[in-house]
Amino acid sequence: MRTQHQQPHQVLRDIIHNKQHFVAESPLTNLVEEEDSYTLSVSAPGLSKKDFHISLEEYVITIKADIEQNDRESIRREEYNYSKFTKKIKLPTDVNKESIKASYKHGVLTLVLGKLSEDKIHKTIKIS
Repeated sequence: MRTQHQQPHQVLRDIIHNKQHFVAESPLTNLVEEEDSYTLSVSAPGLSKKDFHISLEEYVITIKADIEQNDRESIRREEYNYSKFTKKIKLPTDVNKESIKASYKHGVLTLVLGKLSEDKIHKTIKIS
């Protein structure tokens, strides 16, 4: 960040020499609705499937990663670092909690979240 006393060329030099960090620390996500499911995609390159911890409470899915990184001294420019993050995503209420599947390929964590059938979402109650 530029302070009152820094000249524009100093700011640029600091950025080039990585003295100022502009690092995305939380992965980007997409939630796409399909006819019978939702697909949640999380862009998290550089990890492996064992690095993720995924949990569900009520209708909030939590995705965590926490891996130890070695050799941080050699990094000269860094625009993303997903070695440690927690991402909470509120899900639609028609998600079937029993039919969630996860996979991790090519740096993208993908969760397929099945939808509840219409009769399980809305229930008619008859008076006896």
